[in-house]
Amino acid sequence: MATHYLAHHKAGAFPPGPRGYPLIGILPMLLRDPLQFMLDISARYGDVIGLRAGPARFYLLNHPDHVKHLLQDHHRNYQKGANLAMLKRLMGEGLVTSEGEFWLRQRRLVQPAFHHQRIAGMAATIADSTAAMLERWRPIAARGESFNMVPEMMRLTQQIIVRTMFGGAIGEQTEAVYQALSTVLGHLGGMLWTGALPAWMAPGRRRFEQALQTLDRIVFDMIDACRRRGADADNLLAMLLQARDEETGAGMSDQQIRDEVMTLFVAGHETTANALAWAFSLLAQHPEVAARLERELAVVLGDRPPAFHDLPRLPYTKMVIDEVLRLYPSGWVLFRTPRADDEIGG
Repeated sequence: MATHYLAHHKAGAFPPGPRGYPLIGILPMLLRDPLQFMLDISARYGDVIGLRAGPARFYLLNHPDHVKHLLQDHHRNYQKGANLAMLKRLMGEGLVTSEGEFWLRQRRLVQPAFHHQRIAGMAATIADSTAAMLERWRPIAARGESFNMVPEMMRLTQQIIVRTMFGGAIGEQTEAVYQALSTVLGHLGGMLWTGALPAWMAPGRRRFEQALQTLDRIVFDMIDACRRRGADADNLLAMLLQARDEETGAGMSDQQIRDEVMTLFVAGHETTANALAWAFSLLAQHPEVAARLERELAVVLGDRPPAFHDLPRLPYTKMVIDEVLRLYPSGWVLFRTPRADDEIGG
């Protein structure tokens, strides 16, 4: 399935699309099932579709040439979509939400934290968390019981991102982080499709604000504690604290570090969890692929846990993951807003 791109419409002829309801447009249909709604209207209306949601108007672009025009050939004419302002409530000016020169500077500062050797050092943490999950599954498997894979994968990737971000320093606050993250992400997931409405109309807004305050308090406390310890480089937070601009030698402010931590929380667990859940679903439907995958893992790993240096020796495993992401991309919609008038597909 092609990724969908919603480009905010400014002026000009409006292409065909679903009529929707008076005043609120397509919002009820979109909120009911966003992905299915977009698949249905794409099959009916084609590559360029006009949408009205409240006072806002959008184009839904599906054709690869149109996407290339928007994201590559004329990318300077487009800024990250207006709905991204909602994500800034959580991620501030992190890499996902920032733009222009500030984004470029932040990318240069953050990039060393994800150097090949740094990521290799996190592999043991990932393997340990996975092994603990599998032990918890053993009695469930022995009883032949089924369970929901999505929350299991969410919990696994949450554990991994918290451990790699803070090491063992977070202690008893770990559960508070999990609960606050779930509340915040659930609220933002709904708000993504109601950006045309005033913020005060959003359901669950008070719980969202309280959860966000909890995350802010914990993250700023961890930044302060890490500074006092001298920022030993054994976790992502310490690496962000040590990052310096090559030209000026300046580091990031506490607010900037907080924004990147929040960004990594979001980018580091929900998308990965969704991809893993889809992988299990597809492997269950294709036993021949699952069997070949298991054979490769048995040959390369045997009975030991996986390590970072094993990755180049697991080509079929990589093929399986790539195919999962092709069929069920974690980021299946992006928003862009034109800076100036443009023409796409007539």
